[in-house]
Amino acid sequence: MKEITEHGNRNGVDFRKVLVVMAAVCMMFTLVPMVDAAGADDTMELQNLINGSTTTPIELDKDYSISSTVSIGRTLTIDGNGHSITYSGNQSALKITGGATVALKSLTINATTSGAYGITITSNESNVTLQQCTVNANNRGVSYYPTDGCTGKTLTIDNTDILNSQISNYDNDTTVGDTRGIALYGVTDSQINIINGSAIKGFGYSINTSNGLANGVRAGGNTYTVTDSVIVGWSAFNVWTVGNTFNITNSTLKGISDLSGDWNNFATIVFNDGIYNGVSGNANILNIYGGTVAAFATGTAMHSAFLESSESITQIHFYKYNNIPVLLYFPEESSAFRVTYPGTTVNYTGIENVLPAYSD
Repeated sequence: MKEITEHGNRNGVDFRKVLVVMAAVCMMFTLVPMVDAAGADDTMELQNLINGSTTTPIELDKDYSISSTVSIGRTLTIDGNGHSITYSGNQSALKITGGATVALKSLTINATTSGAYGITITSNESNVTLQQCTVNANNRGVSYYPTDGCTGKTLTIDNTDILNSQISNYDNDTTVGDTRGIALYGVTDSQINIINGSAIKGFGYSINTSNGLANGVRAGGNTYTVTDSVIVGWSAFNVWTVGNTFNITNSTLKGISDLSGDWNNFATIVFNDGIYNGVSGNANILNIYGGTVAAFATGTAMHSAFLESSESITQIHFYKYNNIPVLLYFPEESSAFRVTYPGTTVNYTGIENVLPAYSD
């Protein structure tokens, strides 16, 4: 038997090299993760299911993890059966590009990476419903941005939660600035329903309405119906469009601010400055039936319940609901109604149907 030399060589084999190779192989197995069902990318599987199914509804029987946007381009109902779609990208988990009617039921959509949207609607022909769903999104919950605009359509949020994933305590905290629960651009003469215990929470602009300028205004003409639901954020409504009607029934709208400085003054319901171009026929009409409108401020910035354009064209009407008045909470040092320029009045009726209280 040949002896092993001091250099680790036996029968011509350099055991030092063998050990180095074995160590490298072990490191490779350690550093390269195993791909199992939980870490699989199901993007193509889900996309093929949507494209290839000849029946509706599509019934999901598992959770899906996707890395790219999945598109829906035809009339379709997806019943999640309590399952989830978790998106790891930074754009939109789902995109609705076509179909006269698209409905999502009993489904959780997680789009929690920085900048991610839950659902983007680019179709100008689709009526969209979310029923018993949860959307957890980092930036936008539902972004309604139809190509070339749309008119006469319906978006319904029914017993559904749209939540900003950056927040954990939705009752007392929110993101501020440009995060949006529902973002609408180019949507006119349409119906937006938030009903049956739905909630939008944690966004800077819970519902943001906008459009391109034409003749000095941004067209709207939409009807917003909020019934038995809760909207909590830096603002509940941030309105840039005109000619809309807002019917708020037995619901809670709550604005939260921890900001300081006059430049951060804001409100729960905001009708932005200069939106009417001086034309009274462009009025937004806000009807509030019972429920609560509240503003909470922990910083030095003013946070009012209502912030009105300097043009004083918006109409605000208060009504009792089941003989219960509207509960109006606002910081003691602030005003429930505030206009962008001192001396401008607020156009409201039914103040006898309001029960005011301080929120701090």
